Parts: sequence; C-alpha cells; structure tokens
Amino acid sequence: MKSRVMKKYFLRFLAVVSIIILLMLAFLAGKSTVSSVQSSETEKSATLWTVKNESIGSSIRLQASVKSHYTTSNAIGVDGLITSIDNVNSFVLPGDILVSVNLRPVVVAQGDIPLFRSLKDGDTGKDVVQLRKFLCSLGHGKCSTNDVYDSALYSMVKKWQKKLGIEQTGIVEPGDIVYVPSLPARVVMDSKYAIGANISAQDQIFSYSNNDLQMLLTVKEEQLSLLETGNKIHIDNFDDVDAYVGELEKSHTSSADEVEEENMYVNIVDIQGKGICESYNDVCVEILNGADSSRVLVSVENIPEQKGLAVPVMAINTDARGQTYVVDESGKNIFVSVVASDSSLSIVEGIDEGIKIYLYEDNNE
Repeated sequence: MKSRVMKKYFLRFLAVVSIIILLMLAFLAGKSTVSSVQSSETEKSATLWTVKNESIGSSIRLQASVKSHYTTSNAIGVDGLITSIDNVNSFVLPGDILVSVNLRPVVVAQGDIPLFRSLKDGDTGKDVVQLRKFLCSLGHGKCSTNDVYDSALYSMVKKWQKKLGIEQTGIVEPGDIVYVPSLPARVVMDSKYAIGANISAQDQIFSYSNNDLQMLLTVKEEQLSLLETGNKIHIDNFDDVDAYVGELEKSHTSSADEVEEENMYVNIVDIQGKGICESYNDVCVEILNGADSSRVLVSVENIPEQKGLAVPVMAINTDARGQTYVVDESGKNIFVSVVASDSSLSIVEGIDEGIKIYLYEDNNE
C-alpha cells in the first residue's frame, strides 16, 4: 500500500517538472523570436551613410516686377477742352506736341520753371532764359543767356508759332508749354482724360519718367518670414546680375502703379544697397521691352549655399547635455558641431570624410 502511494506522488512530481520544463522552453523560444524580430526591425530602421562633401541650401521661387517710376508734371496751365491727343504714353523730345486744348497745341520742353505767366516783349526773368534755351534747341535762333524778352526772342517765338500752325502773336501763353526737368522722357496722361474731356488750368494731367526704373520683389505677407535682407537673388536669364533682397519693408509705389493689396513689394538692390536698376539699367530696360511694367521670375536663396562635410539630418542625435553626435558603424558616438542645415542635410565639423554612420528612419534618441 505504501509503495503504491509513493509511486503516485512520484508520477505527479514528474508531471509538474515536465510542465515547468515545457514552460521554460516556450519562454526561451519566445524570447529568441522577439529578439530576432527586434534585430530585424533594427536592421530595417538603420542604414549606413558615408560622410562626404556636399552642398546644401534652398531657394524659393518668386516674381519680381520692373516698373517705370513716374513723377507728376506741373499743372497744364490752361482751361478748355482736349481736342487731340498726340505724343503721350511714349518717349518724347523737346518740342513734341502732347495734346491740343481748344485746338491749340501743348508742347513739352526741358526746364524746371512752370510757364506761370504770358511771356512777351520786355519781360525779364529766369523763365525768359528757359524759353530762349528751348527755342534755340529747336534751331529757331541764336543761343544766349539773356534774361530779357527782346526782339531776337520775339522773332524766335514767331518762327516757332508758324511751325506749329497757330497765330504768330509773338506771345507765349500759359498752357503752350509743359516743362519737365529732363528730356527725352516717357510721358503718360492720366487715364481719366480723353478727347472731349474738360480740363482746368490747375489740373496735372501728365506724369513723366526719365527711365527711372525700379525692380521690386513681389512677396505674400506670410512669405516675408522666409526672407532676410541680403539674401542672394538669381534673376532668370540674367546670371551676371549681382542682386540681393533689400530692406524688408513695404516699398512705396507711384499712383500710376497697380498694387495688389495682399502683396508686399521689397526692393531688389545691388551689393552696395542701391536699386538694382541703377547698376543694371540695361537689364531692366530689356525686361520692360518698351512697356511701363513687366514681370520676371527669380530665385531667392533663403538658405545660402554652403559646402562641407555633410550628414543627413536623420543621423544627428542629441544627448541629455544637448550635445549633438552621430553613431559610426562600430556603435561609437562621434560628437559633431552643426554648421548649417537645410531640410535634409547638415554641414558638420568634428568628423572625417569617409566615416560610415548610422542613418535612422525614426531618430528619437
């Protein structure tokens, strides 16, 4: 009886031991599988990158506009009805007829003093000298600096009036001449005036541009944060132009310009900070191609191009002290200093060319 009981307990003991052994074997097999999966996942999440010289940087594509900068001329000086439109919205020379008012021509001339009075025999002043210089330039008489309206000037005026086909009174009336500081110039007329429009003497119906051009960067307000004063600009098809972003403020434009409210206009300048059209006037004229305004595409380097030993941004880790490092193929940490970065690569110092480092897809160390 006792032998039978001992045998029963022994069999139970063997069963328990067998179960324990089976559980241990299952645990070890599972651990091995997990380890294998983890190892496989590590291999998938990390690849090797060879450190080499690279070039980084980024640019944004924007539009730039070239515009003629216009200045409003003096008042026309005569009341009446516009009866013809002749040389406006074009480049004009001294003596060109701009419009006619009440069938009397209004002529453009170079000068700084508005024709504020009737000029006739016996008058004196700087405006007389200016008139004589104008008529002399047209070949109607001898040039001099005489400030007296004498018989010689009287004769010059009559010759000029004859050529214009108007009554030869020898008197120059306000409204006969519109003076602008420099000629030739492009003269435009306010679009609200047309043949048949009434004008008054104080109306300033003309604006002029002496090839005074501006090139402005067209930027949405939200794009302004991507730019810095001094960023390099590459103008399409004009690689030799050394252009940069000017002061980041809204540029003033003349009333003749069409301004879109949501846009900011930033000056494009040369290396010295002068308007780019001052240094490269021929380029701006070519872009305009005879129009008052034109647009051109540009690339702005918001991250300047820089060359050096580069590693992918994904390869860079940061330790608890805030130091940056990469991991080489042996598992060793190599501490580096980041010089510059774009969206994918960083130029670094503290590592040698040719070193292989780990590139992690999910770098959260």
